[in-house]
Amino acid sequence: MKRLRRCRVLPLTGCAFCVLLSTASAFADSNSTVVFRDVTLIDCTGVPLRPHQTVVVKGNRITQIAKQGSLKPPADATIVQGSGKYLIPGLWDMHVHLLWEPFAQFLPLCIANGVTGVRDLHTKLTPDEVKALRQRIRKGEVVGPRLIASGPIVDGPHPWWAGSIAVTNGADAREVVRRLKGERRDMVKVYEGLPREAYFALAQEARKQRIPFVGHTPATITPAEAAQAGQKSIEHLSRILEASSVTNGESPDEVKTSALLKLFKECHTWQCPTFVVQVGSYRTLPEMTNDARLKYISKGVQAQAYWHEARQDSADGRVRFHRQLELVGRMHREGIGLLAGTDAIMPYVFPGFSLHDELALLVRAGLSPLAALQTATVNAAGFLGLDKSLGTVQPGKLADLVLLDGNPLEDIRNTKRISLVMFDGRLFDRAALDSLLTEVEAAVQGPKTDDPAASP
Repeated sequence: MKRLRRCRVLPLTGCAFCVLLSTASAFADSNSTVVFRDVTLIDCTGVPLRPHQTVVVKGNRITQIAKQGSLKPPADATIVQGSGKYLIPGLWDMHVHLLWEPFAQFLPLCIANGVTGVRDLHTKLTPDEVKALRQRIRKGEVVGPRLIASGPIVDGPHPWWAGSIAVTNGADAREVVRRLKGERRDMVKVYEGLPREAYFALAQEARKQRIPFVGHTPATITPAEAAQAGQKSIEHLSRILEASSVTNGESPDEVKTSALLKLFKECHTWQCPTFVVQVGSYRTLPEMTNDARLKYISKGVQAQAYWHEARQDSADGRVRFHRQLELVGRMHREGIGLLAGTDAIMPYVFPGFSLHDELALLVRAGLSPLAALQTATVNAAGFLGLDKSLGTVQPGKLADLVLLDGNPLEDIRNTKRISLVMFDGRLFDRAALDSLLTEVEAAVQGPKTDDPAASP
């Protein structure tokens, strides 16, 4: 039997940053077999953890799971010793902004942190560019996660973010939906300035074209109206605190809150809170500016994404943040679908890294560690309609897996203690993951000056 092979990281190319895998050691072909021996399995289906399990992966699929000792691995299998370790599904960050130049600095950070899938909600990359990037990731030419992408934001006549699509009226909105559908975008994202008429026309056309729409609650729309119109997810708890309060979010109103949450459940309106982006509410400014992870984010990216504007919130802001935590805890108890997202690459939100911080904040909101894990695994897959192939550790599922050195059900922060990542059947041991981080650090600290376009 073979020992665990390392995925070698090749040097950077001269013209563009691109972490590549050694074709000799990293690819999972259809005949290769990897066996995780004696692991404790947390499959995220909701059943209790299962100690002393053997998990068999052939190619890029999980083929067998059985009690340790009941299976005899093939003679040529690669063996991963899992004694004392915990195997979970690959994680999803369900709200990012990474598909903008220089995206190749961001994507390896996801894999290095066990984030094997992302939902990107604003990109200026063309459909062909997104397709080509997906193909390069699938072939192993680029290190990065699975990509779900909305394309450009759909905003009102005066868009806030560069690269957005400006919409003035209902006719414009319908045409934009047809265009994004024709481009094979995965969903439509709506934003703050979308006019009321345009919003409802967009919702109607999205239903007709069978393309989901997600995003903020525009200023002209209430969260209740968004749910009733079929908006599949509301990001950042947009305008929900105000809609469930007596006056402008200041004092909770039980009648309003109960009615709104009941509507969300009935309409299957998912929530992606992105607590971690409210960094000033739970970290001090010195903690932010001295964060060791800054070495992975270039000065150009920090400037273009307004990292210099980050500051510690006021007392009122921190009170609001705690109210949102309480509200999300209640949403979970009442069965409303929750998704883990970060809003990377916003100020002090680090691709890959910050998803673990979001999981900790969801536990702080009142979710159990397992429920928090599920927001980034089975919930994400279910929301995206990928639950037949991803989201849990079960036979027949794609082999996106994370091996941990600590039990995340005892302490959710143990999701950071990554021993190994498997993405689409390819293995990245700890040395390979560290090499990815080293390559990103070297790239962002190098002489090249970044000039990325702004991203929300």
